[in-house]
Amino acid sequence: MTDKNDFKMPFLKTPEYAADQIYDGLINKNVFEIHFPKSLTIILKILSFLPNKIYFALIGKLTKYQKKN
Repeated sequence: MTDKNDFKMPFLKTPEYAADQIYDGLINKNVFEIHFPKSLTIILKILSFLPNKIYFALIGKLTKYQKKN
């Protein structure tokens, strides 16, 4: 799905990395949530403290370059 993208995707990980993280979280750790990439999770968790109106406006601005009319 991302092969057609011509912009930088800093949080993109391989399917193998994702599978390893999910497996590790389910089998080896006793955690409620599985996070990967952690840097993206941290950013989104911090932004989630904002009021919804501001949060969605900010996320919309950050992802607007992906929308094609």
